[in-house]
Formats: sequence, structure tokens, C-alpha cells
Amino acid sequence: MAHTKQGTGIGAAVLRVEDARLLTGRGSYTDDMNRPGQAYAALVRSDRAHARIAAIGVRAAAAMPGVLAVLTAADLRADGVRPLVAQGNPKDVELKNRDGAPIFYPAIDLLAADKVRRVGEAVALVVAETPVQAHDAAGHVAVAYEALPAVVDPRAALAPDAPRLWDETPGNLCVDDRKGDAAAVAAAFATAAHIARLEVVNNRVSGVPMEPRAAVAEYDTVTGLHTLHAGGQGVNRFQRELSAAFALPEERFRVVSRDVGGGYGTRNSLYPEFALAVWAARRLGRPVKWTGTRSEMALGDYAGRDLVTRAELALDADGKFLAMRTENIGNLGTHALSFVPIARGPTVTTGLYDIPLADVTTKGVWTNTTPVTAYRGAGRPEATFALERLIDLAAAGIGLDRIALRRRNLIAEDAFPYTNPLGVTYDGGKFRKSMAMALALSGWSDFANRRQEAARRGRLSGIGLANYVETSTGWPLERAVMEVLPGGRVDLVIGTQSSGQGHETTFRQIGSELLGVPFERIDFRFGDTLFVRDGSGSHSARSMRVGGHLFSQTRDEIVARGKAIAAHRLECAAEDVQFAAGRFVVAGTDRTIDLFDVAALANDEAADLPPGLKGPLRGVARIDKPMPAYPNGCHVAEVEIDPDTGAVALTRYSAVDDVGTVVNPVIVEGQVHGGIAQGVGQALWELVDYDPDSGQLLSGSFMDYVMPRAADFPMFDVGHNEVPTKTNLMGAKGGGEGGTTPAPAAVVNAIVDALSGYGVTHLDMPVTAEKIWRAMRGNSPPTQPSPARGEG
Repeated sequence: MAHTKQGTGIGAAVLRVEDARLLTGRGSYTDDMNRPGQAYAALVRSDRAHARIAAIGVRAAAAMPGVLAVLTAADLRADGVRPLVAQGNPKDVELKNRDGAPIFYPAIDLLAADKVRRVGEAVALVVAETPVQAHDAAGHVAVAYEALPAVVDPRAALAPDAPRLWDETPGNLCVDDRKGDAAAVAAAFATAAHIARLEVVNNRVSGVPMEPRAAVAEYDTVTGLHTLHAGGQGVNRFQRELSAAFALPEERFRVVSRDVGGGYGTRNSLYPEFALAVWAARRLGRPVKWTGTRSEMALGDYAGRDLVTRAELALDADGKFLAMRTENIGNLGTHALSFVPIARGPTVTTGLYDIPLADVTTKGVWTNTTPVTAYRGAGRPEATFALERLIDLAAAGIGLDRIALRRRNLIAEDAFPYTNPLGVTYDGGKFRKSMAMALALSGWSDFANRRQEAARRGRLSGIGLANYVETSTGWPLERAVMEVLPGGRVDLVIGTQSSGQGHETTFRQIGSELLGVPFERIDFRFGDTLFVRDGSGSHSARSMRVGGHLFSQTRDEIVARGKAIAAHRLECAAEDVQFAAGRFVVAGTDRTIDLFDVAALANDEAADLPPGLKGPLRGVARIDKPMPAYPNGCHVAEVEIDPDTGAVALTRYSAVDDVGTVVNPVIVEGQVHGGIAQGVGQALWELVDYDPDSGQLLSGSFMDYVMPRAADFPMFDVGHNEVPTKTNLMGAKGGGEGGTTPAPAAVVNAIVDALSGYGVTHLDMPVTAEKIWRAMRGNSPPTQPSPARGEG
């Protein structure tokens, strides 16, 4: 636990104020929204992974009871509605083709027109008086397909004879990028005393938010205003994407997100169903509601990970890291929805180690699967997994203790600012301290005794560690408004969007701390473009980092103007006025005036104030340039394996994270807990699985897509190594993704450690009981595990 401040400001462990509403069934999610006279939408979805559309027969469906419309891509074209733009190539780490060829970015059709490229792609929209009528009619839309071969594995998609998804990109290779110094790396490898090599597969997973996607859309025929109620991770992004699709100004669209039941990156983008609901509402002149089923989410939610990495690490005779070389083959799915995972992940290929040289090749490949998006961590868990597995292999290969090898190569505190070989500059951190704290918290030095005790119970025990560094950046655009109201309240508005992170609590804490007013007097508004004028939502651990920075600026603006008003009222020079604890004080005197009294003066038209000081006591701040930060830390996992069945139990998990300034330690620890669960879920259970021949989804329900449960986890031991960053005024680095980033590597390192006596050196995720059982029986009889693998 971090040191916890008393009170309700920054650093205080304030209980989440939104929990009382959410835990008692008083939350307000999209499906809770209903409008008078609303109709209901259902989608006709492709049951083929790859096919040409020969014909769509709508006559039978249109004649069914209650059906108001059956719409296809031809109707979209007739109404001038455009496809959605899918071009997520981040400018600061932009991927480019090595041969200089332009990258083809296919748009996302709201309804497939001539061809379907994945199972579940929408081909028609049915609107009816009731949900049952809409779904029944959807089942009577007749689609004639001409089947095409499908490909779901990115390596297979690169084969010369692989089915082609897009005529514009022969060979299914969307992008082929290379960064680093290839010649210097080759020279380092040529003279290296030791080389560790490994190919790893980061399995495709899904965010699986608790709340399925839903939308309620309205159109005002008088004003021409389109209103969309839909949960997501940022209303302004939805507004911008609707504006582009309908070729209308942004002010013609209002987007509202109320409570949102989970995001994790899968809710960043405007989905086709949302735009279709808006279009249908305008076309029919009445509200239209669509609520997706859990099966539709399995088919259509944008996925995460799905990366194959071939990695090599060169070391000298003393175990110093010389260079790293990787080739990454990323499965984009059908569209280039987001290059963030394959663009940003490679920038931390070398992690928080002093590796002077790197050569990184990155390929993005089309397949007949759902598009991949910036799922929690977005590339950094993949990079961390490859690196930390490789270090364990290197340690075993050269006979060095794996902790000593890491300690020897961690970036030292006096090396900052440190620029890694991919051009990323870390501003600061205490990496060695984090690892030392994690080792102590996990009881690493006593693991040998726990291993012996497990052996007496017939269990194999293993321990694993992973160090990590994040690159918290995200879309830079954000706007914050802070206003002190004469009635004794403070109003905060920002374009971030809570989907479970506790923003209603933490932003109030920031307001309370910055202005010195009671927590209970802070109001926080978000999630409605009616008053949220601009912003980029919540992703890439940006909310506290960007929000805290901007609200610090608005506070300075308010205080500066407040001092001038106070000086006028208290008859002194503005430079003699100080501000603290919500009051303006004339230095060296007992003359004071309360912040809210200053606000009342500013808003009083009759007040004797110069014209420039009158008007709402408000501060507005905006940012449109990147403001990166680098959260980091060290996690330790401990497992036990039943040698008869291969079943794995996670018995201990310890985490030390540097998220910069901790606004609320309870909420940060909750974020870490959730992140660990998602990372462990990927390591042990989760897999979005497609049939390699037909392209059919094999994990379309929770019967086949295995979700982690609370009973699968021990109590987590969490610590904070709080090193505020200087890249923003709050000092926050971000705490939303750190738990997810090192967890897969820590868990798999622990499993391989437990199986070391069986000659197992690596297992791909998810590491199921069957994989372990087969690995144990596919190698030589067990030998006694080396005690050095459990000691530090």
C-alpha cells in the first residue's frame, strides 16, 4: 500500500461515490434508455467468413408483422451515408512500408455491399415495432452467397497461395515496417557470446465488457439534430465519426454515454450498429433502439493481441545485453482499425533494460477475422511477454540467476532521461527499487521452502517475475472546464469517459485538492456532447494524466482572476493576495474572502468591479499535443501444478507499480487488480478461436471462451513505488494498464519454472491444463528442479 493521506484530496483513499448507485441497481446504462414511440432494430449477419454477395432477398421479411423497414447497403448509398473511416496509425510512432508504398486503409461498410470478409459482418438492417418482430424478420432475409476460401492465421495469410481479402493489397500484407539499426544489430549478434531465441504467440482475446453494446437513436425533424445514446469510451470521438459518415457538421450530432459497463479499448470506436441506428431513426422519423446479444458481441467486438513474435537477444560473456532483434506479425483482421498495438508495442521492445541496439520488423496482415483494436495495454503486454520470456531463457542458457541477470541490465536511476534504441525517451523511474520491492513483497527468498512444501503435497511449484514499462500516450486532444459557482459549488467538465474507473470520485478529489474546497461541493459532468465540447475519451491510461494536468491549469486561471477580484474587494494590490484552503488572504493580515464569495462578486452585474473581472469564475484548458508518460513496475506470480492433470493454480501474486502520483490508492489498486485478472486470463484461459479452414468462430459463447472468475485468484499483494513524472502538472503516469502488461509473462515464467524438471522451456498461451499435461509427457522423465531457479 502507498502512504495514504487523510481527507478527501489527492492521495486519500476515498471510497467511490458512484458505487452506492451502481451496486444497488440504480445505474443507467444504454439498454435502460427508452424513448416514446421507439422502434427496434436487428441485424442480418453473414454466416460465411468470406464470400461474394450474389443477392439479398428482403420481400418476405418486409411483409412480416410489425416490420417497418428492411434496409441494405443500396439504401445507404441512396441516402449518401458513408462507410466508417478505419485508419488508426498513430503519428508519433507511425508505421510505414519499407518500400515506400502507400498503406491501403479500407473503410468499414455499415452494411456489406458486394462481399463479406468475416463471420458476423452485417448485411442488412431490420426495424420493427418490437424486438421479437425485428429478430424474426431478420431470420427471413435471404442472402445468396458465392463462397470464397478463408484464412484466419496471419502467417498462413502471407503464403503466396493464400486467399486475398483486398485486391488493393496483394499477399494480404497491409504494412511492412522496420525500425532501429539493422546493421549495428547484426554486428552485435555476430560477436555475441550468447544468443537467446524464441518464437511466441500472443493469443487473440476479447475485452468482454460486462455491458453488451446497445444504442438508442433519435432524429429531430425540426432542428435536424441527430441524438445517439450509446456506451463508449468517449462521446466526442463518436460525434466526429458520425459527422464524417453522414457528411454533416459535428453540431448536428449529440452523443450521450451515461454509465458504461466496461471498455478496455474495445469500446473506443464507433461501431457500425451505432451509425445504423442513427440512420434508421432519421429515415423512419422515430426513435430506434438496438441491443446486441452476447453472441453478437462474441462475433463483432473488436479483438485484442493476436501477434506472433520471433525474438532474439544477444549477450556478452558477462551477461550484459548487447542487442535485440524481433519480427512481429500482427493479425489486423479485416481492417486497419488500429495500428496502435503493432506500432506502439515495438517502441518498448527493450523494456526497462539498458539494451543499446534494436532491430524491429513489424508486419500487419489481413485475415478473415474481426478487426484488432487497442485492447488494454495495446502492444506493450505483447512486447513485455517476448522480452521477459527471452530473459528467462537466456538466464537458463548461460547458467546465470534470472534475477541477477535482470538486475545487471536494468536502466540505472542516474541514466535518465534515457532514450531507448527505438527513440523513446523515458523521463525517470526507479526500476531497480520496484524489482526489489516486488521480490520482498512476494517472499521470493523463501520460495524454496514453499516449493518443498508443495512437493510434499504432490504439487509442482514455480515462481516467475516480469518487469515492464508502459508508454501512456493516446490521442492528445482534450478540453477541461472548471467553474466556481456563486451558490457554493464547483463544476468540472472534461471529455474523458468513465467505464468503471471511478472518475466521479477521483476528479472530485482533484478539484477538492486544487481549490481547497470540500469534496462534497464538487460536481463532475461528462459523457454528453451538449456540454462536453471536445475531448478524446478514456484510453491509454490518459484520464488522470491529462485531466489532472488540465484541471491544474484551469485552477491557475481561476486563482489568478480570483486574486484580482479579491484585491479589488479587499483594497490591496493583487500581488499581496495569497490563495489557500479555499480562501483569498491579504498576506500578513486577517483580511480574507471566501472563494465562493469571489465567484458571487464575479457573477453580480451590480458589483463594483472592472469590466474585465466580471463574468463566470471559470477556467478553460485545452491540449492538442502528445504528453507521454511511462508507468512501470515489477510483478511476481507463483503457481502450483497438479502433475496428474496439468491443472494450474495461481497461489500468490505480488505487484509493485509506479503510476506516478497516486490520486486515490484504493482506486489504483482496483485498477491493478482488474488488469492482473485480464492478464492472467490471457495467460491461462482466454482465446478467441477460429476454425482454420472455414473461418467460423469456435469460441462464440462462455461455454468455449473461458473467462477468469474470482475463485481463480488469490488475494493480491500490491505496492506502489510512487515516482511522479515531470511531463504533466499532476505528476501522474497512469494506472489503467500496468496490471495487464506484465501478468502474462510473470505467469508463464512461473509455469515454465515449475516444469523445469521436465525439460519444458516454453508454452504458448493460453497455457491450459491439457498443454501442460502433454508437455510433461512429451519430454524426458523429471529431474529435481534446480534450487537456483527459485532463489534471487
